[in-house]
Amino acid sequence: MDWKRILLIFGFLLLVGVIGFLLYLFFFAPPAPVEEPAAPPDIITGLPEGGPAAPPRFQPGVPTTPTDVARPLGEEVAALPALPTSASEAFGGAVQITELESDRSLAPTLAGDGKNVISFDIYDGTFYRFTPDGQAEKLTDQTFVGAEEVQWSSDASKAVIGFIDESNIIYDFETKKQVTIPKHWENFDFSPGGDEIVFKSLADDVENRFLVIANDDGSGARAVEPLGERAGLFEVTWSPSDQIVAIVREGIDGSRQRLYFVGKNSENFKSAVVEGRGIETKWSPQGDRLLYSGYSAQSGFKPEMWIMNALGESIGKGRQPPKVECIKLILPQGQK
Repeated sequence: MDWKRILLIFGFLLLVGVIGFLLYLFFFAPPAPVEEPAAPPDIITGLPEGGPAAPPRFQPGVPTTPTDVARPLGEEVAALPALPTSASEAFGGAVQITELESDRSLAPTLAGDGKNVISFDIYDGTFYRFTPDGQAEKLTDQTFVGAEEVQWSSDASKAVIGFIDESNIIYDFETKKQVTIPKHWENFDFSPGGDEIVFKSLADDVENRFLVIANDDGSGARAVEPLGERAGLFEVTWSPSDQIVAIVREGIDGSRQRLYFVGKNSENFKSAVVEGRGIETKWSPQGDRLLYSGYSAQSGFKPEMWIMNALGESIGKGRQPPKVECIKLILPQGQK
């Protein structure tokens, strides 16, 4: 017998069988059943059927107790030194500290009596007066839903109120009267006596953009200074001395700026060179000095505060870092 031929035939048949089995396994055999994993336990529970619950809506109401609109200092400052509560620790007058809720309080300011605080509640569109012991009462029954900006007169008896639709009104809290003014009037400030306002009139035409002064009812508007394309350089700020109505900031280099002072009758006052960028200013109660802050590379880009003279021929002189007395400088008149 030819065993070699028999082995070759047997090997060939075995190879054909293996190939056939593999073809059946990959192309014709049904897939093995896969056991589905158990569903993981719910992580979020308590949601109603049909989708997530709607967020809760705040139901505004008129505060009747101090805790509705204010909360005393407590947990947030528990680790800090105790705040002053007596005249001997401050400037000689009784001190009452009340913290307004920052997420709903807009433009808080000291009332004309120097004791109460006035603030606008953005949740219910109402102005409130807060007494030193935290009691709240409506400043007026009229509501101003949608207001987002408030600029007060010095005695807080009047305010320019801006709304989210860009409309503006002037409201007198003593007479309870309001006047609507044009939408393109922006960045307001009152005169020291509260009988006039200064603002930017930003018309669509660049040539018709001016710094303007008008009466507190919007009448008698007169241009003081052309703005053109430089409107962003003007800071509207009526000084308590009743001489300056705006400050113009002009960059000199990366660490210095020049401040120009615009008079209400277009006077040409001296300018002042200050160090820093991002300049923010605050007048002294008499308007003879200017407290300002700015940052620079020399300060590690941290704001630094300075005081300088800002009246007449002494503008820019006497510049020095503020001392403790600067706190008195920025307090409203009549407050100690």
